[in-house]
Amino acid sequence: MSIDVLVEFIFKSGKTKTISWIEPEPKLIQKDKDTGEVVREVPMTPSELKREVLNRLLSQDDKRLVMEGKNKNLVYIDLTEVASVTVDAWETSEQE
Repeated sequence: MSIDVLVEFIFKSGKTKTISWIEPEPKLIQKDKDTGEVVREVPMTPSELKREVLNRLLSQDDKRLVMEGKNKNLVYIDLTEVASVTVDAWETSEQE
């Protein structure tokens, strides 16, 4: 199952930037604490992927972000200028 992801950045200036991409068969990977070996892989739901994407965006140490969308363009986002972020995800039959 592939998941289509859409992230909308709303900047302090009022401008918006939307980036979308397809995550082919996303999985949560659980590793052994001691060895670091993969114990199991669990397919992610769209809801789980939304939370994961948002958590990654919010935990950026570097306040600059470069993302690649469906059209293969790289987009630079200055996170210090972002007022809010909206993340959506849904199942899709498309493959990247």
